[in-house]
Amino acid sequence: MGHSDPSVAEEEVTESIYTPTTPIKILLSDTDRVKRLKNDIGVLTIDNWLKMACNERRYPDPRPAEYQEHIWMDYQILHSDFNQQLFNLLSISESQWALGVAKYNEQYRSKAGGKELERPNLKAFYALMRFIASPDRSNEAWVAVWR
Repeated sequence: MGHSDPSVAEEEVTESIYTPTTPIKILLSDTDRVKRLKNDIGVLTIDNWLKMACNERRYPDPRPAEYQEHIWMDYQILHSDFNQQLFNLLSISESQWALGVAKYNEQYRSKAGGKELERPNLKAFYALMRFIASPDRSNEAWVAVWR
């Protein structure tokens, strides 16, 4: 486990701080779709997490009175699974994770408007979490995680 920042209160990693995007709950009720999606994604590593999270699929909109199809990132459907995997891969403390989510929300999160779904900036989220997990917090280290 990484060292925690003493200025950040230790808190349990919960769904409320787990994700920079709102879950698509109605799709999660389709267990076969979720199972197929998890099988398609396979094993996540530090090196393929971003690529796999950014995969996009088109689904018919399951909400009543909506007839269009939306393209959703795999991350938007399996956000907690992706985040749990990233949390485990980075071996960071819960307070470091909470700090990363708070910084992401402050700097990068933009709320969706109207009927649009929120599109998380996963490149920024991933880079921020890698930086927080790094023992080197220099400007050079920050530039390196964006490459």
